[in-house]
This record gives sequence, structure tokens and C-alpha cells, in this order.
Amino acid sequence: MIQQMNEWRVAVTGASGYIGSQLLNHLENMDSIGRIVGIDSKPLPLPIHNIRAYRQDLTKPLGSILQSNRINSVVHLAFDFREFRDEQDSKLVELNNISSLNNVLEACSLSNINNLIYLSSYTVYGATIDNPDQITEKFEPKPLVGFQYGRVKLASEDLIQEFKIKRPDINVTILRCCMVLGPHENNYVAGSFQKPLLVKIAGYDPPMQFIHESDLIRLLGCLSVTPTPGTFNVAGKGTIRYSKFLKLMKAKYIILPAFLAYPIVEFSWKLGLQRSSPSIGLNLIRYPTVLSTRKLKQTTKFEFHYSSEEAALAHINSRIN
Repeated sequence: MIQQMNEWRVAVTGASGYIGSQLLNHLENMDSIGRIVGIDSKPLPLPIHNIRAYRQDLTKPLGSILQSNRINSVVHLAFDFREFRDEQDSKLVELNNISSLNNVLEACSLSNINNLIYLSSYTVYGATIDNPDQITEKFEPKPLVGFQYGRVKLASEDLIQEFKIKRPDINVTILRCCMVLGPHENNYVAGSFQKPLLVKIAGYDPPMQFIHESDLIRLLGCLSVTPTPGTFNVAGKGTIRYSKFLKLMKAKYIILPAFLAYPIVEFSWKLGLQRSSPSIGLNLIRYPTVLSTRKLKQTTKFEFHYSSEEAALAHINSRIN
């Protein structure tokens, strides 16, 4: 049975990152939170008053941090997004991500934790021609073969599900989130759309989803103090076509047929001419992966303030200003 807390003491991993640093600021203004702990190997980008910051590699044990601060809610955001051509480097990044998660889970198990939130990704579903118009949480995850990010996110979810079976007394929330955009540009999604030349696959113009960073921050804040068990899709209202997004971005792009686009991108990846993704990543701008957020809305009553297009515009306007 999940207990209700009179005072929440929240720890955030990946605290210096794009989402983590904004979440700390948001949590500081929530009356129901008595203490905030930020954990990251890097220093916080901005000073936050009501916080205890710990510079620590998550591959090392962190149970003492949670116990000494009597943490009862953990938001695990830390994740190494890097993709490498070298198989050994890729395995090392995967190992570090899994090792970090295992340490977080072990610390939660040893400490008086009531609530654990994990930020996963829509990429666990994959992007194929067989995707339904609306993907619900019941749709079987099938991350793209060769796309490390989605595969490691799903492996992380599997570990968390095993943890949930062992510790049913601890609430576990998994958020399968679409791409995040907003006024702050310091994230890999924004960076991937700021290349000198983008690619569009001839004959394909998929609807895309974005969530405004402030909506995601508000959702994480709510879930930090309101244990809500389950796996939930997270995306802003509506969709925006890839072609319209490119137009709004005023991006330079080239339209290529699939039979040319994939080998060219793969060749450039292997030669190190681009570091964004191997060719399988083109599936994400070829086939739609549209999430249904009905379960989240019905369960939490959470209301998104921004549409997918408004999230994109917030990012674009910040670049202009």
C-alpha cells in the first residue's frame, strides 16, 4: 500500500541537465516539499536556495545520500544520450546507464522511498510502417534495431518492472515522453534539428509530437508529490507535420528517396561526418509515432498548456530573440 506523505523530500538525478535544473527551480516553489536534493556529476548551472547538491557519479552507491536526507520521492532523469560508432564505446555508455539505474533502484530499496519516477521515451515503441494512428501504453514496445537510445530506455523499463515486483510497497511511475522543446535550447532534440542540412524522405510527411518543457516540468512536479503507479505516454496537444516544422524552423533540408537517404546517412555516420544517428534514425522522420495520452489525462487529470506546435514555436522564437 502506498503511503501518503505530509512532507515530501525529493531527490532528482541528472539535476544539472536540461530538465533536471528546471525541475529543481519548480520544486523550490512547491509548498508541499520540505527538502530538495540534486545529484549529478556536474555542478548545477544556477544557484538554488532550498537544495542540497551532491556532485556524484551515479555508477557509485548513493544510498547514504537518500538516507541522510530522509528522501521519500526520487525523480530519475540522469541518462547519457551519446551515440557512438564504435561498438565498445556504445557498450560502455549502455553499461553506465544501466549501472546508474541499478544504483538508484538499490538506494531506493535500502532507503525509506515511497515514490519513484522514471523518464523514459517514446522511442521504445519504434517507428515503423505498422505503427497505429494512436499508440497506447498497451502497444508492444519494439525499439528500432541499431538505435541505442530506444533500446536502452526499454531495457531500463524492464529493470524497473522487476524492481516493482520485488518492492510493491514503492510506487513506480514510468513516463514515455515525446520530444521536448521550449525556450531553453540545451537538449539533444533541439540540437538534432539545428544541423546545417536536414533530410526529408520523399513521399513521407509524418505527424510529430512535442511537449513544451514547462508542461513536462509541471507534470514531474505533480507526480513527485502525488504517487501515481503505472506507465504513461506523455505528449503535448495535437501534432505538427514534419514539413511544417521544417518551414517554421526555416531549416535547410534536402528531399531524398529512401533508397538514397539511408545509405548516405549510414555512410556519413560511419565516416564520422555526422554524429546524430545511424541511418535507422531516419525512421523517426519517416513513420509516425503518435502517442495517445488519454490514460495519463484520465488518471491524473493533468492538463497540458501547450500544443505540439506551440512547443515548437516557443523553441523557434527563443532562437530569434
